[in-house]
Amino acid sequence: MSLSGILCLILFMFMGLGPVWASGTGRGLVISEQLDCMDKHTSHGSAIGWNDVCDVPNSSSEQRMHIVNKQMDLAEGIISKDNSPPPGEAVDTSMVFPQKPPPKSFIHRFYVSAAYDFNHVHYSEWSGLQKLDEDMGTQRGMYYTFGYRSPIYMNYKDWIKGKPFIEGYYYRPFSSTIRYKGALIGGGPYNGDQRSKVTQMGAKIGGYDDFLGKGQIYGYLDGGKRIWDRGENVLPDYHEKYYWIYTGFGAGVSYPFISKLSVGLDAEMLFAINPRMHADTLNDTFKLGAVWGTEVKLPIKFYVLNNLSLDITPYFTYWKIQASEVLPDGYYEPVSKTHEEGLLSGMTYIF
Repeated sequence: MSLSGILCLILFMFMGLGPVWASGTGRGLVISEQLDCMDKHTSHGSAIGWNDVCDVPNSSSEQRMHIVNKQMDLAEGIISKDNSPPPGEAVDTSMVFPQKPPPKSFIHRFYVSAAYDFNHVHYSEWSGLQKLDEDMGTQRGMYYTFGYRSPIYMNYKDWIKGKPFIEGYYYRPFSSTIRYKGALIGGGPYNGDQRSKVTQMGAKIGGYDDFLGKGQIYGYLDGGKRIWDRGENVLPDYHEKYYWIYTGFGAGVSYPFISKLSVGLDAEMLFAINPRMHADTLNDTFKLGAVWGTEVKLPIKFYVLNNLSLDITPYFTYWKIQASEVLPDGYYEPVSKTHEEGLLSGMTYIF
């Protein structure tokens, strides 16, 4: 607060200017509180304008004192001792008694979820239009997420708007057995069961906003790592490891069709960076061609409590791998396609 503002406040308090309101708050005290409020926000360079909080236009200390006095004059002219306006006058007191912003809190911003995953996978390798081999079967695992959703609305040059969020996730596979149908390295046909484990971890960062009043719409960037362990080193089988880091982007929407039931749609595109495949039997690592994927989810939430939901999420995942380079020994990894149809079932706790 400026020196002139302080002197004016002392003068007002000692001379007792202005009547005392019905609440017992003196004119000088109210002026002091408003000026303190204004100075606090202007001196700290808050992104929220002090005029939004104190309801006084930007001005100098002297101008602010004058404006506050005008507000007080208006209040005293329209507010009687029983806190009612004069007969026949409708008065909007929100300009005189601005509402304080709600206190900042971390309630209902963090969340954690756990879900059991059951999916059917179909993997196939191709040479042109000829299918070379394939794997199919069921896989199981657990999918965990932990996230934070900010309630603060942000606007960057009218280009990026919304409330930010961040979410980390981890997929822990159970050891599953799928059916292989193809050929041995030597060329003979072979059918048999083999192990399959997919491990995935990453994080999403993005923003969300209101959608049609009650719903939400959001977009995000994604980044993580995916590992698929295929087979094991037990003859005639052998172990292969497909692995890459990836980046991607996605968007989604959710809407509560009834008070406790929310249905959404989420779609994402993924792109692998430096994809590789290592074959233990050959002791070779193949540099794969371009790898990309997509995933579509249909998240359904039923809120048994305000901060606890039961979740069911059907999903579809697709990956396309282009052929690798040919190694000096003549081996290479052909074009392959993978699709999974799965169901996540679990719960989310908000705190």
